[in-house]
Amino acid sequence: MTINDLNIMRHEVLLISVIILTAILTIVKQGRRLRQIIIPGIFLLVTITGFLPSEEGFLLGGNWISSPLLIIMKNILNAGTLIILLQSSGCLKNEKNTDITGWFYSLIFVSLLGMYFMLSSGSLLTFYIGLELATVPVIVLNVLLTGKKKPRAKIIRFYSTSAIASMIVICGLSMIYGASGSMLFSDLIKMNMCSITHVFGLIVFLTGIVLKTGFISFNLLNTDKKERLQVNLLSFVSVILMSSLFFIVTILLYSVFPSLHLVWQKSILVVSIVTITGGNIMLLLQKNIKRFLVYSSVLQAGYMLVGIVGANRFGMEAMIYSIIVYILSALGVYGVVSAVTNSTGKEETDDFKGLYGTNPRLSLLMALGLLSLAGIPPLAGFFGRFFLFMAAAEQKFYFLVLVAALNMVFSLYCYLRFAGKMFVVAKESHVDAFRNGMAVRAGLIICTAGILFAGLAGFIFDYLRSMSFGIF
Repeated sequence: MTINDLNIMRHEVLLISVIILTAILTIVKQGRRLRQIIIPGIFLLVTITGFLPSEEGFLLGGNWISSPLLIIMKNILNAGTLIILLQSSGCLKNEKNTDITGWFYSLIFVSLLGMYFMLSSGSLLTFYIGLELATVPVIVLNVLLTGKKKPRAKIIRFYSTSAIASMIVICGLSMIYGASGSMLFSDLIKMNMCSITHVFGLIVFLTGIVLKTGFISFNLLNTDKKERLQVNLLSFVSVILMSSLFFIVTILLYSVFPSLHLVWQKSILVVSIVTITGGNIMLLLQKNIKRFLVYSSVLQAGYMLVGIVGANRFGMEAMIYSIIVYILSALGVYGVVSAVTNSTGKEETDDFKGLYGTNPRLSLLMALGLLSLAGIPPLAGFFGRFFLFMAAAEQKFYFLVLVAALNMVFSLYCYLRFAGKMFVVAKESHVDAFRNGMAVRAGLIICTAGILFAGLAGFIFDYLRSMSFGIF
């Protein structure tokens, strides 16, 4: 492997170096507090380095691909992960979490490395390896955090559901391979995959991916309320992992399975409508803040599918831009929830009543994040939603746009219903005034700036336009 090859795989090489360094610092028991400064600091340098110019290329016999668009996606995931690390610093300073700090960082980085593998995969085999590498560390970390408190039956169920989803993914990959005779994307793109086996294999393959991530997210909800780091792990799964899967699935559908676009377009259209409507209904029923945020992620995923349905260049631009906005908005909300639960241990929506009276800045940031997720102008979420609807309308999916727009009104009510609780004048607030550490505040400031100004930064969308592609 040459120096040029290492430069093409720069993100992976740097992240592996960080993982090794984190493992060494974990083994060395001295300087536990210093570890919480060194590791995020080094990852900050890695995130900045990722924005330097890099070459595109094909490695490992076509199993590995690098391009400017993939580099952008990796940089977006890096930035989101960095924000989560900053938001987690308050929990990691707790004495009971000092032993888990090194494992938390290491497994988060390994999971991120798996997302890199999925994004740069040039074959279905490389993609599957990346999928397992991205999800298994999350499962292990969840067991490490709650293993002593969680009944063995629940741990077995956690592993079993993930294994079943993996089997479904493998089944789908096997059908595609059996009908095509190759797993390389460069070979699959040349084929007219219109047979029943190809269609069914793609459906099973995508279903397995959805089930795998869904099982992990909902299993994370069934944890002890005393485990504060669970909110940060949940934000990593429902925001960063979900975003990476949207990136790679879009690339797969657009560049590997364009011959099946009539099939997956109609399927995604139906799934989008069901996801948006169902997400809204479930969002309205939630009284637990973690469940509220998970179903909010389901709702946002439904809206992002609207962009994928367009199957054109503008749809990809809108989807990537919406993910950037979603990461900033969702992590802003998760950051406030993490700060509150870390300080008080409370995680019911009613516990946030009167939060403005004791913590006005956190309340305002939470409200900004929720309104951005609802798509209210002039916040960044409005522009993301607007571009998604334009992409679908451009391909004449007017019914989908109508249903999504009507659901926006309902989702606005759901978000305002929760946001309003924070500004209720209560005789006694459920949350006392508290002060966050510098790292947590830095993460919240980044999210706030993004929510306020990302929608006005037109150069972001213009830059994505120069990198994106479609099939029409």
